[in-house]
Amino acid sequence: MSKTFTIALCIFAGIGLLFAGTTGKIAGNVVDKQTGEPLAGANVVILGTTMGAAVDIEGDFYIIAITPGTYSVEVSMIGYATTEVQGVVVSIDKTTRLSVELESTTLETEEIVVTAAREAVKHDVSHSEVSATKEQMDVVPVIRTVGEYMALQPGIQLEGDEEGREMLIRGGDQDQIGMVVDGLTMTNNIVGGPIDIINLSAIQEVSVIRGGFNAEYGNIRSGLFNVITKEGTQRTKGSADVRYTFPDQKHRGPNLYDWESYWVRPYVDPAVAWVGTQNGSWDEYTQNQYVTFKGWNAYVEEFNTDDNPDNDMTAEEARNLYIWQHALKGSEELGHPHPGDYGNDPDWLVDLSLNGPFPFISESLGNMRYFISYRYNSEQYTYPAQIPAVNTNSWMVKLNFDIGQNMKVGLETIQGTTETAGGTPASELDRGAYFPHVTSPLDLSNRVYGLTFDHVLNPSTYYNVRLSYINVETDQNKWRTLRNPAIIRNFGPVAVDEQPWGFLNDPGYVYAVADEAVIGGVGGAEINQNKINTINIKADLTSQVNKNNQVQVGIELIFDDMEIFVAEDGFDPTGNFINTWTETPYRIQGYVQDKLEFNDFIANLGLRFDYNQPGGVFYGADPYSKYFSRVFKFQLEESGIGTAAKSSFTVSPRIGVAHPITEKSKLFFNYGHFYDLAVSFNRFQINYGLQSSGITELGNPDLLPRKTIAYELGYEHDFADMYLLRLTGYYKDVSNQIGEVYYENFDASVNYASFSNDQFADIRGFEIELRKEWGHWVTGWINYTYMLTSNGLIGQETQFQDPRKQAFQSKRNPLDELEKPLPQPYASGNLRIMSPQGWGPDWGGIYWFDRLSINTLVNWNSGEYLTYPILTGDQVANNLQWKDWWSVDLRISKYFDVGTVQFDVFLDIINVFDLKYLSGGGFSGDNDFRDYIYSLHLPEYGKDRYQGDPRFTAGDDKVGDYRSADKPYINDPDVQHLAWNTPRIVILGLRIGF
Repeated sequence: MSKTFTIALCIFAGIGLLFAGTTGKIAGNVVDKQTGEPLAGANVVILGTTMGAAVDIEGDFYIIAITPGTYSVEVSMIGYATTEVQGVVVSIDKTTRLSVELESTTLETEEIVVTAAREAVKHDVSHSEVSATKEQMDVVPVIRTVGEYMALQPGIQLEGDEEGREMLIRGGDQDQIGMVVDGLTMTNNIVGGPIDIINLSAIQEVSVIRGGFNAEYGNIRSGLFNVITKEGTQRTKGSADVRYTFPDQKHRGPNLYDWESYWVRPYVDPAVAWVGTQNGSWDEYTQNQYVTFKGWNAYVEEFNTDDNPDNDMTAEEARNLYIWQHALKGSEELGHPHPGDYGNDPDWLVDLSLNGPFPFISESLGNMRYFISYRYNSEQYTYPAQIPAVNTNSWMVKLNFDIGQNMKVGLETIQGTTETAGGTPASELDRGAYFPHVTSPLDLSNRVYGLTFDHVLNPSTYYNVRLSYINVETDQNKWRTLRNPAIIRNFGPVAVDEQPWGFLNDPGYVYAVADEAVIGGVGGAEINQNKINTINIKADLTSQVNKNNQVQVGIELIFDDMEIFVAEDGFDPTGNFINTWTETPYRIQGYVQDKLEFNDFIANLGLRFDYNQPGGVFYGADPYSKYFSRVFKFQLEESGIGTAAKSSFTVSPRIGVAHPITEKSKLFFNYGHFYDLAVSFNRFQINYGLQSSGITELGNPDLLPRKTIAYELGYEHDFADMYLLRLTGYYKDVSNQIGEVYYENFDASVNYASFSNDQFADIRGFEIELRKEWGHWVTGWINYTYMLTSNGLIGQETQFQDPRKQAFQSKRNPLDELEKPLPQPYASGNLRIMSPQGWGPDWGGIYWFDRLSINTLVNWNSGEYLTYPILTGDQVANNLQWKDWWSVDLRISKYFDVGTVQFDVFLDIINVFDLKYLSGGGFSGDNDFRDYIYSLHLPEYGKDRYQGDPRFTAGDDKVGDYRSADKPYINDPDVQHLAWNTPRIVILGLRIGF
């Protein structure tokens, strides 16, 4: 273990820390109902806690350091009737305002109970933010994680397939997003981005900030997840959420092992299999949709070339050998022990929680409370893989106890493990589609341990203590299933084992008959053994200096210990490589911030300081050094050409202003400088490449922090205490983006990629959102996002040592390559109709139609633009656009109670109308895509330059249209099982709470 990390461990063990951003505040005024005069000396108490305040001479009060939640507040004064305000909602980093009127009395009267007014417009928030409780997320169809819910909000998207989705916020990648859970920073500092392993059952409240982060938040540029989890209560409570996805194929088109599948139909369809695809009964269109095969009769004629009849094979034996080696349907009749199949197993999700006072010793240990959450999620792969499903286990254990009235200590651990197939699903590997063991399974584990300490020094000042240790490890270094080499049967002279099942532990390649698909010998060679240990030490102090100023100061220390080993160690040594490093960077961060609160003006003013010591060695002073070549590359680290990496220091001003126009509306504006570090692979990696090459990639630890200067202007308005309208516009000036720079010396013996801060972007857009979060029958929201992004490059992407080559390269102006940004707006909407409790007929003491809910989720995305040279030399940028895409999901649920236990039975339907869209992934090659584009009747083809060319017919088609009875002329993609969006999926769920 490194010296730096050892020192950090000593600090971790020896001190306590503080962290802000986990609590809220209640502030307001108390007056005489008859006269309106302030009631100085009135007492304000949060019931069920020891927290409270006295009203000052002007009638004002504030209570700070309140854990987010819903409370009842009691206001009392001698000579006045005590008033209890119920339903007071306290949120993360926000001020909840109360205005209380006390009635004077000379007689004893009952306590007056009122309900707090709903505060749709948060007057003290000067940035775009979405907040939600677990209950709000629970009612939306198909939502399984925090990220899935937040991706429905304006400015936030999830990209990629189910096995590898990443979040984008206002055009910023996932490594620009941060996550804080109970004040604990949860970031994977190897790849950047949040460690999202929080179970829904554990969430008290979550907020996502899309811009205008306060100075307390660092190393983020696009978004912040701030999560508060539940604590144990004085009464034992629990919950269970179980979901069952009915087994079915998760893709359209034929099953891979079906005889209609793209890769196998020419070899097994009786119409062409014996005589060949060009000689059978297929029509011309069908012939063009598949690979050409000469037929088994011709194949065995060439196979049976020697004079020994014992080595001959019949056409039927050859066809059956093909079926066996691809484990197709029918292979079981031939005796195959592992016939191919999938789509027969369900997905499962189980999310459980339990909390309450710690048994037997709660009172003796400071009112100790526990909260436990466990989640198991199993999602079957869309296509066959060595591991049939992505299996995730995550759990959380949290203990809280009090030390006196003003101090609270917490211990918690959040952990998650994921088992995946470790690579691209086999069906996308073309010739490896029928070898599901082609990749080594990968295990990922995340472990977070936290210590928290909260101390209220006096009614105006408090600090929060947070110390965390994070361990992230990946392990991919061996296959799981070995092939049994025992011979099972013969097809003519060819003996077969259980191929293509299992990893073949022998050198060399094994190919199937006829199509030469890979069925053994090259899989399971990936090695991915990465580990990072991170210690975060953060100390913050918050003081309400007066009723108008809340000041925060803080400092944070972050220590990383990274060990990276990525390699290929397959049976083909020409493809092996090693990419490895060990580094211990650290950071010191601090800030000062003031929140000014007046009736018509709230400002958040802050200044942040970040010092980064990357560690590592910079080798790029001579970018054409011989030590980057094949001959000398393994001497690089001992060569002496490296210098210590440079540290960086940044200062980030942050300004946010909110101006309440009325009680129901406000304007807000924010401006700030935001930085984050380049991902560690860009800074530290040394990829030694193949045996036949020199170093192929070289990290640059001198990379400057990436920078975004962001502006945001917004307006919020509450209509009728039920509808919240939010309009937001933003602009982001992005610089110091990371791009690859390629270096090549005179004789090309040095030829590698490094990294530089040579790219920039500007992002601008606006968002519209309308929400209705209250009401007995109808609730929901709708939002729309419009965004434009421009990207550019400073300098040249390739640097030649040869001045002649460089001169030619320099003639290319990167700015000339900038394309006009085109909008790709998107929107989502949610409508929930729910009958009130007790509504409808009472049959047998049961209201069968009360709390019956129908919830619809609609998403819309405009089509992507593409540049396609339809005619030779036709290079018009963005000349085509894919058709728009819609999805509609549905939930039907029924709530009911049995004693003190609440039940929610629901049915989720993904893509309820089974809408079908062409995804673009099913084209077998460039020619297939060309044939598709030419077959469309596009409006473009009505232009003069296409006239007289029989290949083009004008019409109203769009890219994304597909062959149908109305459009039989369209040439669909060849690979049907990859060509479409997900079909309808049905999920049955049960949620229980007690």
